[in-house]
Amino acid sequence: MINIKKVLSFIFLISILFSVSSQNTLQDCKITLSDNILSFTNSELLIEFQWNEGNIKGHKITNPGTSHSWDLKTNIEAQESLDSSVPLSSDFKVHPVINKEPYPNHLVAEITAEYKDFGIRKSFRLYPGVGALAMDIYVRKSSSNGNNLEYNFDEVISLPGKQWKINSTEFFDITDHNNNLVFKRESLSFLKPLNLRGNVLIATDLISSERLFIIKESPHGESQFLYPGFDFQVKWGEITIKNIGAFYEEVPDDQWIRCYGYVIGTGGDTDLKTLMTMRDYMKSRRTHDNLRDEMILMNTWGDRGQDGKISESFILDELKSGEKLGVTHLQLDDGWQQGLSKNSKTASGALWDKWSVEDWEPHDSRFPSGFEPIIDAASKHNIGIGLWFHPSDADSYSFWKEDADIILNLYDKWGISIIKIDGMQLHDKNADLNMRKIFDIVTESSKGNVTFNVDATAGRRGGYFYFNEYGNIFLENRYSDWGNYYPHWTLRNLWMLSEFVPPERLQIEFLNNMRNENKYNEEDPLRPSAIPFEYIFAVTMAAQPLAWMESTALTKEAFKIDPLIENYKEVMAEFHQGYIFPIGEIPDGRSWTGFQSISNDNSGYFLIYREKNENGSSIFKTYLPGDKKVILKKIAGYGESFNTITNKNGEIIFKLPKDFSFGLFQYQIAP
Repeated sequence: MINIKKVLSFIFLISILFSVSSQNTLQDCKITLSDNILSFTNSELLIEFQWNEGNIKGHKITNPGTSHSWDLKTNIEAQESLDSSVPLSSDFKVHPVINKEPYPNHLVAEITAEYKDFGIRKSFRLYPGVGALAMDIYVRKSSSNGNNLEYNFDEVISLPGKQWKINSTEFFDITDHNNNLVFKRESLSFLKPLNLRGNVLIATDLISSERLFIIKESPHGESQFLYPGFDFQVKWGEITIKNIGAFYEEVPDDQWIRCYGYVIGTGGDTDLKTLMTMRDYMKSRRTHDNLRDEMILMNTWGDRGQDGKISESFILDELKSGEKLGVTHLQLDDGWQQGLSKNSKTASGALWDKWSVEDWEPHDSRFPSGFEPIIDAASKHNIGIGLWFHPSDADSYSFWKEDADIILNLYDKWGISIIKIDGMQLHDKNADLNMRKIFDIVTESSKGNVTFNVDATAGRRGGYFYFNEYGNIFLENRYSDWGNYYPHWTLRNLWMLSEFVPPERLQIEFLNNMRNENKYNEEDPLRPSAIPFEYIFAVTMAAQPLAWMESTALTKEAFKIDPLIENYKEVMAEFHQGYIFPIGEIPDGRSWTGFQSISNDNSGYFLIYREKNENGSSIFKTYLPGDKKVILKKIAGYGESFNTITNKNGEIIFKLPKDFSFGLFQYQIAP
């Protein structure tokens, strides 16, 4: 008897092969469906799935660099009420994404599987030269499903054998309340499930020493919807990524709802290869354009004046002193707009949940001539202007279209291309979806020219792995007024995040260290006023420096760091283009610590800090190979240019002359 279903599946496969053959390649990327095997291939990765009539299941993952392969199986464990075994129908499309700023060129494959009450779409992203495959997941409820759809499925990756070491890393944002942002845990797989929290998991095959990594692209922990209390479940032969398709919502019929996604990649046989492959993927989320994304941005809110001084004359003075300091951008925080917020010092300020279009005009008494004088002066001082913006969060950001239009009007009318997004609250799935619409519309309509500073200081927000393709992350508010600013705390948070998060995507603050000396114990050697202002700035150089201050309130002595900032600006783009990882000790106010930026196999930068430490030198384990002659040229700070030879462990001795000194060195491995 002829199996009609198999015949139809065969015809469907043939039609797919003809339809995608002309667009399934891009540079070294190739996506093919042949002989019931769906393959994703580039120079660094090969992942294969069994087609299984559209309900794909993992088949094999290979690292071409080492030729090592694992047999694996991936399946969906949906709720028992949902029949996810065999789709009623399925569809497969491949298309390239080309010249779509700010995103690098890549290939996308979309698999749509329709079931009785719902549909699932898996959108895979494959980037040239990146040993990782990303999967975005969408769900659509059919009209027969009823009013509510609770969808919370997991991804299960089956791995061979029992000998697996598991390193999981948990991250925290909400930095107004958290000052310890990264926690690591090492485990071994066992027959009983082990529940692990975090957005990053690295699995090491202890037989071959080869690594696999998984990045869960979601908010952190309890900021996720329907969070079960952990992100991964590990046991012999199996890793489960929990809470991938998570929402519980009244949603419109036949609307595709974006869930959380994940990335799987190969890390090779060393920690450095793993970290660099993960960083390759993170950098591929957004093209780093030097003119658009490099900034030393000043925001006056850090001096706690709130909007009390915001006016045309104040901003003009800040532009003059900002140029003298060396900043590239001045951002007008809350208070520039006609509709004053509840954070205003003015009694009339009350807005927060809902704003009108008129509320986002320049304040008529603070800027009686609009922004023309500000924009003209900023151009003369070679400083860009950025603004603070609070989307209307009423009804889960249902006014997303109006908010996107407001931001685009600011861009079209005034050339404002840097927008700080504050007050975001992803309290339900609709809020999540509507905020993404704002980001997507503005990014697409501006051709990627608008950069968002996404605030991570409070509320349920995206964290470091969700909404991270739209700009950089405003990491933390710290104020000497409350005695909660210490430069080594700032450095520690940046240092710990930089192992997994590109530090050039983080805004890191430096403050006027001479304010509020009375808020600190005068015998505390780590208080801001006891530390040179040049060092306080240097703490931020691996990231995007944020001058969290009023420059007009600085002492004359503070402006002496202008030559340092100018030297830094000459190399910061090249420094940030590298793979920046932490080296040395964890900063605690008493350590030798720093960063290495790896430009290529033979060159890069070292940024070294001596905190309050009695030793005049320290040995650093670097990412350089052993027994190599290295030429180091001082670019900025302290220390001297020198030549050295790494020991067999790739270690180098650095010297700095005094407490709270630093050195930025460019290195070259000698032929």
